[in-house]
Amino acid sequence: MGAMICFQVTGTVADLDETTLGEPWHPTFVLIIEVNYAYSRAVVPPAAWTAPRELLQVGRSVRVTGSVTDAYAPAVATRIEVIDALH
Repeated sequence: MGAMICFQVTGTVADLDETTLGEPWHPTFVLIIEVNYAYSRAVVPPAAWTAPRELLQVGRSVRVTGSVTDAYAPAVATRIEVIDALH
C-alpha cells in the first residue's frame, strides 16, 4: 500500500470542471481553487459535496480537505466548506 498525503487548503473558487474518463469518481466535477496566485485541482466525489453545485460559484472562499494516494493520482476532496459569501 502506498503512502497517503492528507491536505487542507483554503482558497477561492477559480473554476469548476468535469472529470475525464479514467479519473477517480468519474463522472463528477473538479474544483479548481486559487491559493496565493497558484491553482490546485481536486476531484469532488458526491459524498464530499451534497449541496447544490451552484453554491460553489467562482469567487467564493472555500476550505477543501482531502487526500492524495499516489504521486500520479489527482487530489480527491473529502470535505468542502464554503467559508464566506461571494466577494
